[in-house]
Amino acid sequence: MAIFKCPECKNKISDKASICPKCGYPITRVPENIEIELSPRKKAKVKKIAVISLIIIFVIVVGMLIITIIAKQHSNGLYRGIEWGSTVDEVKNKLGDEEKEIQEESISQFPENYEGIENATAWVNYHFNEGGLYWISVAVSSENASEEEKDKVAMAIYDKLVKRYGKCDKISDDQEYIWNTQYSEITLSADHCLINYKKL
Repeated sequence: MAIFKCPECKNKISDKASICPKCGYPITRVPENIEIELSPRKKAKVKKIAVISLIIIFVIVVGMLIITIIAKQHSNGLYRGIEWGSTVDEVKNKLGDEEKEIQEESISQFPENYEGIENATAWVNYHFNEGGLYWISVAVSSENASEEEKDKVAMAIYDKLVKRYGKCDKISDDQEYIWNTQYSEITLSADHCLINYKKL
């Protein structure tokens, strides 16, 4: 039910009324140029719907923004967001409290369940020269695993790389899968479960 003002006496009346209860003005239809007022209950309902709609739109926009930022971080090809040219100390700080071995021109890590993949132990090497970080190699092994389990690990690594960087750009004659990203060339030798990140 909508409420509007009587054209004659300006009293508030229902759009269902046939005459104004105050002045008796006949209401045959709601005049087009008269502003209709909503009842307080309808106003509250409209306001609630508007607020909920704005919240939903806000959540969708923020979600899309977060997905875009995450996708952009991965698509640039930087391993764990570590920039090429970083010094040993900068990489050491980026890795924080994670277990690592530090040498003059490399840092090594040995994470288990690499990338959340069961039975995948990795040997991650960050290689440095006078220009800083220039190459990262990741050798993944599945010790005491059957050939079938090793193949599953290799496929899981391939799938993670595809999710992160998209379909590989090419496959070399040596069966290496190659991705060219914004900052890196990433190769996966599935036979040996070896991943290389090299600066472009």
